[in-house]
Amino acid sequence: MSGAAGSVAAANLNVDLNCGSHAIELTQTRACGRYVAMTRRLPALVPVANAETAVMQLRVRASHPLLAGTLRVVDASGQTLQFRIPTHTPESSTGGDWATVAVPLTRPVSHWGGANDGRLRDGITMISILASAPSLTAPPGTFAVDDIRLLDSGTVGYGVNRQAPVLSTGALPSLARRATVSSRFNHMSDAALKQAAEAGFTNVRLDIFWQLVESRGRFDFAHFDAILNRMAKYGLSAHFILAYGHPEYGTGAPTTDRARAGFLEYARRVAAFSKGRNVSALEVWNEPDNSNFWAGGDPVAYGSLLGATRQAIAEVDPNRRVVNGGPSWVNLSYILRLAQTGQLAKVHGFAIHPYRTAAPETFAGDTLAMKAVLGSQGLNLPIWSTEWGLSSAGRFDTALFGNGHDARARDRQAVLVLRNYLAQIAQNLPMVTLYELADSGSDPNHPEHNYGLLGAGMVPKPAYTAIKTFNDLAASRRYRGLVADVPANVHAMRWDSTTDSVYTVWVSSVRTTLNLHVPEGATVRSWKGASLATTAATNGSRTLRLGEADGPVFVVVPNTVTQ
Repeated sequence: MSGAAGSVAAANLNVDLNCGSHAIELTQTRACGRYVAMTRRLPALVPVANAETAVMQLRVRASHPLLAGTLRVVDASGQTLQFRIPTHTPESSTGGDWATVAVPLTRPVSHWGGANDGRLRDGITMISILASAPSLTAPPGTFAVDDIRLLDSGTVGYGVNRQAPVLSTGALPSLARRATVSSRFNHMSDAALKQAAEAGFTNVRLDIFWQLVESRGRFDFAHFDAILNRMAKYGLSAHFILAYGHPEYGTGAPTTDRARAGFLEYARRVAAFSKGRNVSALEVWNEPDNSNFWAGGDPVAYGSLLGATRQAIAEVDPNRRVVNGGPSWVNLSYILRLAQTGQLAKVHGFAIHPYRTAAPETFAGDTLAMKAVLGSQGLNLPIWSTEWGLSSAGRFDTALFGNGHDARARDRQAVLVLRNYLAQIAQNLPMVTLYELADSGSDPNHPEHNYGLLGAGMVPKPAYTAIKTFNDLAASRRYRGLVADVPANVHAMRWDSTTDSVYTVWVSSVRTTLNLHVPEGATVRSWKGASLATTAATNGSRTLRLGEADGPVFVVVPNTVTQ
């Protein structure tokens, strides 16, 4: 059931679900089918010792980022079980060719026939690979698979080695001027800003509310002037959000002629106020696809405002960087419709808020998909992540983690927030952002109150410690890129200085356990900054057992260590 990885004998699916059209479309208007599949009936039953730990590992390559993969297996009872294949990984999206992925053979997305209970029975008699375009309709392409292996468990081994290839294409060497934290304008105290800077952030994203700076046609930026002066003391710049409506111009988004004219004048005044100041960029609105911020989430109406606002800002400050208001989640249909308005042509990047319930590393496939959608409209825009966070409340099983103030929930938040941050850095984005600096309320069960890196009284939460630990290591080192030869669900980033190399290593699936081998003389730190003990192994190395819940670790390899 396996072959040489990436070999010429790889199986290829030629996928054309759009009847030969090379356009990315919102809906499928031609009856070309929902998916294509290739199937192999095995000559004999392949037994599965333990279905609860069994994993199907394979290498996949999709020629188009909108193509998705599905695995089907038929068990000894005649039951068909269907699983999603994670088509893209951080490694394959940043210069890798094939993606090595692992599909646990438990919890299928659907099942039918035979025992029909969703549990793999005894063994496998047939395998199918399907390719589809579950979101937008994609142009023709190929979906290739190779090196299919049935593994008894998700335990893998990986050894840190300075000779391992690194995916360096497009890697941005430093986080300087990119590392951003969102904050509320009323959390801009000296204590909060000092901690933001000490954690390694250089930008703070915040609203510069229209209704706070304009009253009866008069503009007053005194409050935000004080904020900029306070930020400057700590080397911080502001990423201002132009938001939202104004009661003197009606309610909601500025869609009437009068409100639109008022908003454009407000944008000009913000541009004039920001000129020559410690302001990194202006973002026009916030989550315009979200009805909470723009009634109806109309991309055409928003696009019209965006284009006019971009022009108004350019009249005052032609060099000011401007981005769109980041959509919530990754809504490809909305992004396509917005791109089709032609109003993204003069922005400096495409902003996105890539919230998700899936693992943070799935952002890798989203960056490729967004670039493809934008590219279909002739746009070659860098992706900016301008808001992404994770609350310590409302996300986790309270029986295991407690409420949002529980130490267990806060530790779990820290692990995932750090992975959010690493997922953005791994995609070489010009702006990486975490939401948010401080908790916005005191209710331990309210998700919106518990996104902060800082808690009550601006006391650091574990998430703050995790980000600071990482940024402290990265600040004095040059980012080289993702390590290319890692097992499925394992990720490693390399950072170099004149004296050492630091590897950030983590596991992205609860079904994978890593035996991490590090050279003798290397040290390992947890995301909390504490030294981790390793055990002696063969060939002069030491080993650490690492699971998804342990979060990222940092392996420091001095240049004096030979490998």
